[in-house]
Amino acid sequence: MKSFAIAILLFVLLCAGIIINAFYVSSSCEKICDYACLIKEDNHSSALSELEKYWEDHRHCLGFTVSEAKIERMDELIISLSAAVSENNSFEAERICELIKGLSEDIAIYEQVSFYAIF
Repeated sequence: MKSFAIAILLFVLLCAGIIINAFYVSSSCEKICDYACLIKEDNHSSALSELEKYWEDHRHCLGFTVSEAKIERMDELIISLSAAVSENNSFEAERICELIKGLSEDIAIYEQVSFYAIF
């Protein structure tokens, strides 16, 4: 009976961890999208530095469940965005912001708790 109770407890903890992770990834991706929209609309270098700091702070935690290819792609996009903003290339900055938003939405979709994410 003890082993059954321990198994149930571990199962509940595992489910709670999965749900917490899904909310964490979703909120992080939403915040990244918000920064990208702010940069796209107003071309703020302060928003870019906030995005870079936010990404550096959350990159490793997101790396536990998000594939390394997507993490590296986000790194490349943020570096490219930084270069485009420093060169005052608004067209390229807008294009990269859209790519960042798309990648963030893609990451968030695959990390949702749903039957689609399971298969």
